[in-house]
Amino acid sequence: MKILLLGNGFDIFHKLPTKYQNFLHTVNFLKNKYDSSMNNVGDVFSNKMILDKEIRESYDRYKKLYDKIPIDCEKINKLLSFSQNNMWYSYLNNSFNEDLKWIDFEIEIAKVLCEIGKFFDIHKGTNNKRVISIPLSDEFSKTRYIIQCFSFFNHECKKGANINFYYRTVDPHYVIEEPYGSQIYDIDKEKIIDEMYKHLRELAEMIKLYLECFVESLTDLLKNDDTIVPGISVYDATHVVTLNYTNTYEKIYGDKNVFHIHGNTHNDIVLGINSDENDELHKLNTDFICFKKYYQRVFYKTDIDYQKFNISINKFINSPYQKDDSVYVIGHSLDETDTEIIQNVFDRVNKIVIFYHKESAVKDYIRNLIKIYGKKGFDSLRAEKNLEFKSLSEIEVKK
Repeated sequence: MKILLLGNGFDIFHKLPTKYQNFLHTVNFLKNKYDSSMNNVGDVFSNKMILDKEIRESYDRYKKLYDKIPIDCEKINKLLSFSQNNMWYSYLNNSFNEDLKWIDFEIEIAKVLCEIGKFFDIHKGTNNKRVISIPLSDEFSKTRYIIQCFSFFNHECKKGANINFYYRTVDPHYVIEEPYGSQIYDIDKEKIIDEMYKHLRELAEMIKLYLECFVESLTDLLKNDDTIVPGISVYDATHVVTLNYTNTYEKIYGDKNVFHIHGNTHNDIVLGINSDENDELHKLNTDFICFKKYYQRVFYKTDIDYQKFNISINKFINSPYQKDDSVYVIGHSLDETDTEIIQNVFDRVNKIVIFYHKESAVKDYIRNLIKIYGKKGFDSLRAEKNLEFKSLSEIEVKK
């Protein structure tokens, strides 16, 4: 049994623009420069107004194909319509660090939810929340910034009689009078969370539309274009577990046993944060549970693929060839956000091969594995299994 565990680096390795910043750059360009004269994807990606290294490299590699892919006007218009009022898109776009050229949506979502939760805690048990106060201390500086990025509160912020607080008026739509007729008002926490989640699902739809128009349309053509010559490690997998939304592997290398744990562009996708201590029984807090990946995997039924994977490989566990079972990790950071999946795969094999793009990345892989297993668990992993790190150059993908 040979399992491939794929992350976004697998798509990036194939010069596909699937990073979150590629999405942001493209949507920003479309909002400002898109017009009816743009007939194909090449007209967009070749434009020098898109200052994105990965998009430039992707266009340089696949220019002939991009120039053949027609613009899907209906999907582009839908994407732009969502972008006009989506709170998460606005926040993430404003948070994008142009110097670092990097953003992780999941980390940013977790930050926002943490500060919104902190805000709810500040005002727990107080009345008359038509006007809310936010402490001026450094501890709440992120809270103040995030509050102003979302539309639950007015944008005027003034210092009150108490010089240690700023005051904002809550949008009446997010205030509840309870009991009715009492003139005692409270922030409607449930309505705020529901609205944030609605906008998060709109953002997920935006990402799907981007991938369909600018990535999947390309991979539809790659299999028959002879631009990809894979190495043997990619060819002969018995199972493919991917955390990507794209269908790159099956389109280029053949539709084998490919399991999309976080959904794909043909279905709903999982976009959220990892479980944390608030999911533990002794301190369970379900306020933000709809934002958790494990919840979304169940709700959108992407966990069915995960269960199918478990059933499928269980057939191999009792085979006489178990000693040869292996997993090849390509393009996945082994971040602790996917701990459950990583441990489940690693525990079922005897050989683990982790491919790296740069040798300096090996220290990050080691650090992440220690976070997942702990020092003793990592030492056991090394002692019990054949753990190797290899350069991606050993998997040939040629033009």
